[in-house]
Amino acid sequence: MQTPASAEPPNKEKTIGINWGTTYNRLFGQHETLVEDTLARAAKMWIASGYRIHLYIVWPNDRPACERLYKKINCPERVTFDRALYDERQFIERLQPLAATVNFKLHANLLSLAAGVPAVMLGYRFKVFDFAALLGLDRYVVSTASPQLETDLIDTVALAEQHRRRIMEQYETARRQYIPLLLEPFERGLFR
Repeated sequence: MQTPASAEPPNKEKTIGINWGTTYNRLFGQHETLVEDTLARAAKMWIASGYRIHLYIVWPNDRPACERLYKKINCPERVTFDRALYDERQFIERLQPLAATVNFKLHANLLSLAAGVPAVMLGYRFKVFDFAALLGLDRYVVSTASPQLETDLIDTVALAEQHRRRIMEQYETARRQYIPLLLEPFERGLFR
């Protein structure tokens, strides 16, 4: 997946994407409702600052949680809730205009980065921290157990927007490094 050449979002009105869902409370902090309430407050702050919000899911079981978040934000004129599921190319196309994303699911982070959009990763399990460390993007993970989650989200999204080009360069460097390693076992016929 290629990163778009442009390092800036193509639209003038900035939109923050939020991927929300459920792990059935199997997350750091063990309380999805608190994270959801915090996301709603952060979204309201972004809206008050002039942003639009785009809510999306990557797993059908996430619809009810995302619907709750949509209702908690309670600003239908500034919030879009995309209830559909897409293949990876369709997701990337839909994410490209966004200024940044905040993602609960690990693969939503990868889709965002592949779309050329900085991802703020909700660190709900070790795999999110591991993924960010692999890419050298540890600074863009916010633990779901953070005692100052709202502040961390606001600050990290601002940082991600500010360092958009650097984040995308870092992702592209890691992508170029790891793709050959992932392909090698298949190219050498190690799986039969």
